[in-house]
Amino acid sequence: MINPFPQFRLGIVGLVLCHFSGVCGAADEKAIDFSSLATAARAELAETNTPGAVLTIIRGNRVIFARGFGVASVERQTAVSPDMLFRLGSTTKMFTAAALVKLAEEGKVRLQEPIGKYVKGLYPKLERITSHQLLCHTAGLKTGAPWYGLHDDSALGQTVRAMKDDYIATEPGKGYVYSNPGYWLAGMVIEEVAGKPYADAMAELLFQPLGMTSTTFRPTLAMTYPFALGHQATGMEKPRVVRPLADNAATWPAGSMFSNVHDLARFVIAFMNDGQLEGKPVFSKSLITALATPHVVVPENKGHYGYGLHLAKFEGADLVEHGGNRLGFGSHIWMLPQHKTAVIVLGNKTGSSLPKTGKLALTIMMEGEKSNR
Repeated sequence: MINPFPQFRLGIVGLVLCHFSGVCGAADEKAIDFSSLATAARAELAETNTPGAVLTIIRGNRVIFARGFGVASVERQTAVSPDMLFRLGSTTKMFTAAALVKLAEEGKVRLQEPIGKYVKGLYPKLERITSHQLLCHTAGLKTGAPWYGLHDDSALGQTVRAMKDDYIATEPGKGYVYSNPGYWLAGMVIEEVAGKPYADAMAELLFQPLGMTSTTFRPTLAMTYPFALGHQATGMEKPRVVRPLADNAATWPAGSMFSNVHDLARFVIAFMNDGQLEGKPVFSKSLITALATPHVVVPENKGHYGYGLHLAKFEGADLVEHGGNRLGFGSHIWMLPQHKTAVIVLGNKTGSSLPKTGKLALTIMMEGEKSNR
């Protein structure tokens, strides 16, 4: 394979085969040949002109594979490692949805009630939309999200209260219309009901119970951890570091979470194991059911959308997944709950999440399961 940008090191670092308790590799997983993934990842990095990425595979209640590929910055040539933070894009939506459902289960909000009951100062048509409609994209709202804006906690409230009724593009409740502003409103419901800024509410509701110790929405906190820089490129030109870092605190609930594969794996493991993590319940089975219930048909792919999750099929198995695309980064989480198998990919170029490699990883795991029956 010819490297189209030889200044990049397409090396592989940070192989991890581990249980959260430190016990490594069950017998059936040791028999799975992962060697083709390195070749596939290198090829897709080159094909998509992406500086670096991390690929992680989860089976059951443990991470069985985690590798970094390429570089975290084309300028410094630092190798990517699995502990590095990336910004997720719309993969964030499953976390916003989970937090709002958790508040509903605590009796603090009703998902079928108008959000105007919880968020004051909205325009009349917007205040009649329900949280349910926001979470499954049936509120009829416009899409689109500005990369840059205010950085402080007041930005979310200022933005959603300035949204006029013309943000509604189609009649609420009539069908699927993917909308980032819908998740800004969902985040505002979380903020108002929790009585604290959205970023703090997310930490309290999800990140702390799950032990996601490096995950945050705040750039000034993310920068204190190992961090992969975002990149942009047109065609096959040399990728350049995005400066300044794209940030708009008003859009955080729809797609701006900073995290690494270790933290994300904790959420995925709990999701696939009825809310259990390390033998302890971190959220309810009913919360998982709410997220993974097919609430609306997605016409373009004949799948469905739950709450913060796309629902489809992969080789005949139920697949729940979501991707993310933001300036400088791409991400994707694929989960096969019935097989307790998941794949996470984080990339550091706009929209890059190595979908071919991610799906190959799923296929390898499915074939490995079949061969061990």
